[in-house]
Amino acid sequence: MNSCNQYICLRGLITLFLIFMIPYHAQAQYIHRVHDYKPAPGQFINAPGGTRESALGITGEEGGLVSLGAFGGYIVFSFEQEVDNHPENPYGVDFVIFGNATDEFSEPGIVSVMQDTNHNGLPDDIWFELAGSDYSFNSTLYNYSIKYYEPISKAADDVVWVDGFNNSGKISANSFHTQSYYPAEGFDTGFYSGSCSFIGSKIEAETDFSDAFRIKSFPRNFGYADNIQSTGDISGLPDNPYTKEVEGMGGDGMDISWAVDSLGNNVYLEKIHFVKVHTAVLGEAGPLGEFSTEIRSALDIAPVAGSPNNILLNNSHESMRVFPNPFVDHIQINGVEGWNIELLNAQGKIICKFVSQSEEQYLNTQKLIPGIYFIKIFNTHKTKIFTLVKSLY
Repeated sequence: MNSCNQYICLRGLITLFLIFMIPYHAQAQYIHRVHDYKPAPGQFINAPGGTRESALGITGEEGGLVSLGAFGGYIVFSFEQEVDNHPENPYGVDFVIFGNATDEFSEPGIVSVMQDTNHNGLPDDIWFELAGSDYSFNSTLYNYSIKYYEPISKAADDVVWVDGFNNSGKISANSFHTQSYYPAEGFDTGFYSGSCSFIGSKIEAETDFSDAFRIKSFPRNFGYADNIQSTGDISGLPDNPYTKEVEGMGGDGMDISWAVDSLGNNVYLEKIHFVKVHTAVLGEAGPLGEFSTEIRSALDIAPVAGSPNNILLNNSHESMRVFPNPFVDHIQINGVEGWNIELLNAQGKIICKFVSQSEEQYLNTQKLIPGIYFIKIFNTHKTKIFTLVKSLY
């Protein structure tokens, strides 16, 4: 037994499917329909990139560009068919959202998903947030509410806001955009008349203002839209969302297994029908204006045949596997003799680490609370991180 013997014991070999990394063949499924678009005020609203026509333009393979405005502004869309939470999807990624982030400037948006439980084809059931890397941070606020007040001027003017804690501030007008920043013609007049209110989870941006000519807003680790730069290729393999390596398309890979309910409990969804993205940060980047999530397009990821749970560490004969997923009271890891293994929680805290002395390892997870966990398997040459979800049953 090693130092983590409270988590680990040897277990006999279990017959499993082999996991092979084979060429990716899939029928691409892009955004098919935009159901709702309610931006918060922002410098691109009422201008190209911030109109209802802009929102409708993100459908299909070519996509477009739409701004969601400041904190809370959102868009709801669906693919032509439901998106499966498929165990054969590369790195567990079920769909990818593409924005216009760069490696030094991110404007993260929180992603939520919904099942069409009542089968009416409308996004009127329960939203489940996909818990990204910052979900459990102390700085993250849940059900954060904000109200923006319509300015008198129809030209560019500051938009005042007040939040649920009675804090106040403004979305500042600048000289680059002279139209009104408050959603006007073409938007829901009932929603925007006089003021508009939004509510949702809010995270903190990590910014660097040391160079006024090169302000930076660093990407979050994973799980947010308009967060990771894309390569421009939106038809291939997704990247591993837990590493900084660019293995494929870039963009923001989303795993439906990250879904949580309003109390933060993990919810297992076999498939989803609707996706919602809202701007997750509140603040301004100097002359660059307010933080506002932008969306260009999204792609449903099809399974890689023969990959029941995840992908091999390499193309060799090794059969490295981590299962079951979701798990309850144990995790089985096969094909890992001589490898370093770490079990981490959603905040990146190491719960257990050891060097495997056997091809099969068994981790007792009865004491872990439900939520998202990571298994990191590595040596001096390779590293892979797998996401797993602990459910109640």
